[in-house]
Amino acid sequence: MIQPFRPLREDFTLMRCGLYMTELLDAATRDREPVPELFALLRQGLEQLTETSTPDTLLRLFELQLLMLIGYTPQLFACVRCARDLADYETAFSPAMGGLVCRSCMTNKQQAVTLSPQTLAYLRQGVMSGAESVPLLPDDAEVCQEIETVLHQHLTARLGRELKSYAFLHL
Repeated sequence: MIQPFRPLREDFTLMRCGLYMTELLDAATRDREPVPELFALLRQGLEQLTETSTPDTLLRLFELQLLMLIGYTPQLFACVRCARDLADYETAFSPAMGGLVCRSCMTNKQQAVTLSPQTLAYLRQGVMSGAESVPLLPDDAEVCQEIETVLHQHLTARLGRELKSYAFLHL
């Protein structure tokens, strides 16, 4: 049965979120490649989008689940280069390397995002729970923006391109 997802057609914000989810899935797969797990993730995401009051939280959940399913879970517990465990206060995330990098492994040429302890805790919780249930985004707008930025940069690095629908999300 084809589901119309009517609320997505009637609400501009939800429509933009649905388009972003669809483009993410398209970018993560090859043409005509059957990947039932990813299709199920998209269907579930679109269904949840029609019922949610927190689309931003749902998008972060979708991004984490997609990354985990395609094998690009960000490394959030140790340095991606030397595997040293990292304290919460020394957290720089390298999109190019796919995770946290310690100070001694960081190079000047490397682009990295410094993470707040709240952002790191949120992302770790999402990864550890298997992204089955990510908590609501924090009330702190800066932390929410940091979470979105880190996931966006990680996805862009892993997928090899910027998604057109990402800019559309922020109209």
